[in-house]
Amino acid sequence: MYTNGNASGQAGENDFSSTKSSFNYTSFDIESQFRQAMQLAGIDYSGEIIADGRLHRIHIEGHKRGNLNGAYILHLDGCPAGWFMDYKTSISQTWRSGNNPKVSCALRKQIEAAKQQRETEIRLLTPVEN
Repeated sequence: MYTNGNASGQAGENDFSSTKSSFNYTSFDIESQFRQAMQLAGIDYSGEIIADGRLHRIHIEGHKRGNLNGAYILHLDGCPAGWFMDYKTSISQTWRSGNNPKVSCALRKQIEAAKQQRETEIRLLTPVEN
């Protein structure tokens, strides 16, 4: 695991200087950086990270089974940023990509399509009350 010595887990200005100009950032790279920041803060989560700008409750490994005692929000628009929290230990931290990678138009369209698909799935799974 890469550690940059920054307690906040944010990538610093020089952390990726050798590859910054030629590296093509993807949502996977940003999700990996976000997961790493969570781990550096003491939040061990191995599930899927969904970067849709919505609140997601999660189970933090090592805590009582079945509890959703953590949460995160991650979005990729413009400057990727997010927030995560462990409700049991009160760890709460904001995060943003220190490299400010620009998200391509095609990737933004994919993200928007994924958001709409999840919203449709949620609507279909939510029971209608009379």
